[in-house]
Amino acid sequence: MKENLHRFFRAARGAGVRVSPAESIDAMRAVASVGLSDRGILRDTFLLTLAKTEDEKQALGECFDLFFKIPEPAQSAQAAAGNNRNDGKSEQGSPAGAANASEPSIDGLGPLAQMLLSQDRSEIPAAIANASSAASLPDIRYFTQRGIFSGRILDLMGIQRLRDDLDELAATNPALAERLATALEQLRDNVRDVVSQALLLYGREEAENRQLSRAALETLAIIAYHQPTTRAEIEEVRGVATGKGTLDILMEAGWIRMRGRRRTPGRPVTYGTTEAFLDHFGLESLGDLPGLEELKGAGLLSSSLPPSMQIPLPFDGPLRDDEDPLDAFDEDEA
Repeated sequence: MKENLHRFFRAARGAGVRVSPAESIDAMRAVASVGLSDRGILRDTFLLTLAKTEDEKQALGECFDLFFKIPEPAQSAQAAAGNNRNDGKSEQGSPAGAANASEPSIDGLGPLAQMLLSQDRSEIPAAIANASSAASLPDIRYFTQRGIFSGRILDLMGIQRLRDDLDELAATNPALAERLATALEQLRDNVRDVVSQALLLYGREEAENRQLSRAALETLAIIAYHQPTTRAEIEEVRGVATGKGTLDILMEAGWIRMRGRRRTPGRPVTYGTTEAFLDHFGLESLGDLPGLEELKGAGLLSSSLPPSMQIPLPFDGPLRDDEDPLDAFDEDEA
């Protein structure tokens, strides 16, 4: 629980609540006195020990509600184990147990398939919580990482074995396969909800730590999607001039690099993103950049775009046919 409280303090700072190390220690001492069983008392304890203004009190309360909506892995696992033991006892000799005996056998299926088909209301959230912890979900910072973390969580839960089970059941027991497919879709929705909640909590912290100007963000996005691209092409997309200082800021951050020179009059420098860009934004490759629907869902694009609009496919391979390598002077500049 101590680690969970430290994560909560991080989330609170991201929500705009000023929490010093000394204040976090005082809050933990107060929690040790009041206990953890009553969430209402715990919430009031944090509000009294950490919030210094009405705005902070409101922000902290909202942060608390969101943070503790996500089950804590260790406690959830214990609760699930206890519930499973109780369920086993109650089914022996009961009409419900007899009914379950007539259900198609699921013994040969993987653990995830069995869990989903059992529809255990405590075991599934506990498994998601444990997989989220193993996937380091509190490290999420950007909406571009939602798909990556959702995939990691499902992988840790055993999604690959579940796909194999679905393929086998489709041939041997279509009705059971349909039930399992429906349960899997519900699981995907639940995982997406957990990841979105974590992004709301921890993504704000990164926004506080690094603020880029709108011009720099627009320039970075254009380079990411249109690379290799030149300064003139960036200005054409933005519709305004792009100062060299903006490119310098992004290069100093280590997020863009000079790739080469375009084989056109003036031989303008072409720019692309770096490995540091992928690492910082939690992307495994440029193929993980959000597509049109994700950008709309995040409110970054209008929902009334022309039907013909397409997101460009970035290129991050070796120099293309229309690019020359940088010369020694260019490399010194970079």
